[in-house]
Amino acid sequence: MKLNRLINNLDYLSLEGPRDIEIKGVSACSKYLRPEYLFVAIKGSKLDGHDFLDEAIASGAKAIVLEKDSSLKNVCKILVKDSRGALAKVSSEFYGHPSHRIKTIGITGTNGKTTVSHILESILREAGLRAGLIGTLGYKLKEKFFATSNTTPGADDLQSLLHKMVGEGLEYALMEVSSHSLEQQRAKFIDFECSIFTNLSEDHLDYHLNFENYFNAKSKLFKQLRSNSYAVINIDDTYGKRLGSMTKSKTLTYAIENPAAIRASNLKLSLRKSEFLIHTPKGEIQLNSSLLGRYNVYNVLAAVGAAFAQGIDLTTIKRGVENL
Repeated sequence: MKLNRLINNLDYLSLEGPRDIEIKGVSACSKYLRPEYLFVAIKGSKLDGHDFLDEAIASGAKAIVLEKDSSLKNVCKILVKDSRGALAKVSSEFYGHPSHRIKTIGITGTNGKTTVSHILESILREAGLRAGLIGTLGYKLKEKFFATSNTTPGADDLQSLLHKMVGEGLEYALMEVSSHSLEQQRAKFIDFECSIFTNLSEDHLDYHLNFENYFNAKSKLFKQLRSNSYAVINIDDTYGKRLGSMTKSKTLTYAIENPAAIRASNLKLSLRKSEFLIHTPKGEIQLNSSLLGRYNVYNVLAAVGAAFAQGIDLTTIKRGVENL
């Protein structure tokens, strides 16, 4: 892709060097650079990409995006206010905005993200739909898991994974979205079909410092939703109750204790199975699940809510949950 096309919509402060050059890849890690790549220098918590500009040029980078101005030779230098936001934007552009071509569901919350993604994958499979997974266990493609360094990869890797899933003909991408990734704009410029909020409990306060910051990071996933997308929210959680007013999307609530669109009742929980009734706007389903504990009832409700929002019928949803 030509650089001038790649940065056409990028809000940069200044640009020095040729724009009519071919760019063959985008990376924020100097170790992964190849000749004719675009390098985006990001200041991280441990390392600063601006300290590796010479290494990037030696590796063959033809253009560099940075937020700390520096004297560079033999490359196109693009100075921006925010390198993280720039990485998300150019990565989406380079890979052809893959989230426009695959239905992407984001799952956030302190607990339950991985379980919810697997329950939802099982439901989609029962509906004859194929889904890729991105999360704590790595990313899943063609029934195989591949390791990733973060629950939610960096924006360049994330857009690359979505692009691969599109190339494999998958209909859905199910993505765990961590608070760190939202704060660091890794999921920015992803067009989410649906976002799920599981809960908020004490975790990651070493990074966010307090609960309000933690919640504000989570809320970014819902603030970026389109008006015709869905927010599936646990309103038994105090913070979940606040989210509904923070998104312009359609909202589908779930709960055990409180009145909600998707609700569980008649819980019979043992060390062998979980039995409960799920109420939906289109009827009820009795579930017998091998997933144990009350917390897994919430995880099932979250997945059922997302599946319901996608128009999957209750019989298929029941099979998907019970077959997992």
